[in-house]
Amino acid sequence: MLTDGAGIARAQKIRNIGHEPAALAGLRVCWQGADVSRNCGVCPKCLLTKVNLRMAGLDERLAFDAPLDPAALRGLRMTSLYDARDLAEYTWPEIARDPRLAAEAEAIRQALAAVPPPTVPKALAGAIGALALPEPARRALVRAAGLPRRMRRRVRRAIGGG
Repeated sequence: MLTDGAGIARAQKIRNIGHEPAALAGLRVCWQGADVSRNCGVCPKCLLTKVNLRMAGLDERLAFDAPLDPAALRGLRMTSLYDARDLAEYTWPEIARDPRLAAEAEAIRQALAAVPPPTVPKALAGAIGALALPEPARRALVRAAGLPRRMRRRVRRAIGGG
């Protein structure tokens, strides 16, 4: 079964296949790690899928080699502000309401607290734009800031660098 995921949240997808042990055993959410036939179990997709399996009352060991370690969620790094937004809007509310997931909820709260606010790119654009540097130097600063590609484009537009 392949899904594009556009219209259904991860938690709902898990609930939809939860009654089929074979579907859970064959569940693949990532292709990282040495064995691409198995989920790596440590990337953000794997960790959040483990959380959703646990929220649905399912044994995450059906799809993963090891159960969820809440401490791994503390180190969860969002690759973009979009990832953080999705976690905060779609997964966090359900986890926070589930008393069985108190440790997981606290770990995700800490991971979300480490994400810079959305105003950082705007402030960065203003600061870089105010520098009296030639255009190539300003672009190099934008790249060095470590922003995701979409945000780098926004910052470049804001500072007049196309």
